[in-house]
Amino acid sequence: KDREGLTGLVSHLDDVDDETLEFATYAVSLARQWWPLSAKCSAERALEDVLRCHCNAFAVLLPTPALAHHKRPAMAGLGTRHGLAKEIGLAICPKAAVFNHSCAANAFARVRLRPGQSPSVEIRAIAPISNGEEICISYADSVGDVTQRRKVLRDSFFFDCRCERCVAEETTPTPSFVIEGDAAAKATALEASSDPTARLVYAPLARCLESEAAGEPLAPHVGGIVLENLRHAFGPAFGDEWGDR
Repeated sequence: KDREGLTGLVSHLDDVDDETLEFATYAVSLARQWWPLSAKCSAERALEDVLRCHCNAFAVLLPTPALAHHKRPAMAGLGTRHGLAKEIGLAICPKAAVFNHSCAANAFARVRLRPGQSPSVEIRAIAPISNGEEICISYADSVGDVTQRRKVLRDSFFFDCRCERCVAEETTPTPSFVIEGDAAAKATALEASSDPTARLVYAPLARCLESEAAGEPLAPHVGGIVLENLRHAFGPAFGDEWGDR
């Protein structure tokens, strides 16, 4: 059933570069050994399924402020989103993958992990959505300027973005923010970004780390709208586990 759900997704078999194709071919050889369903289909179909997963997967993110201090060194080698959320894996969910992209997304996709339950991909609003308005998510980091964003989307997802924000920036460019430095500098840059996901999801995480670095309780920055933004993005229970740090 899960495998059949992949057929509605685009594989971009004719678009991927040689390196990606080589990796996908190797992944197919492993899958055909360890995944019984893949051994029942042709090698060509298995290759397209692997590429469908590659092009439509969601990052499994673990917010750094929610991670106990003693657990952070073990995850130092993992990829991060501005150093604010660890990328601990990938998930594929065909139903969630059909949402279109916008660099001014009004929703945020996150993979929810719950002990004893199957993972799920949830689409959560990060802005008011009117009746009949399309719900869009961001496929990639949308902090950069229009040229940077379009390059990432073209290289990874094979389309030239024509969302409202990109079209507006063709004539009125917005500054490109460099997200680096300490938590306070990152928070300031993210809060000034025209990317809603940066402002409403990642900036509050940076403010939490800023409080942590100053030895202050997290409460001042996880109350009110900041906590609401975090819980909107990562779930109602976000922050409940901080007490064990």
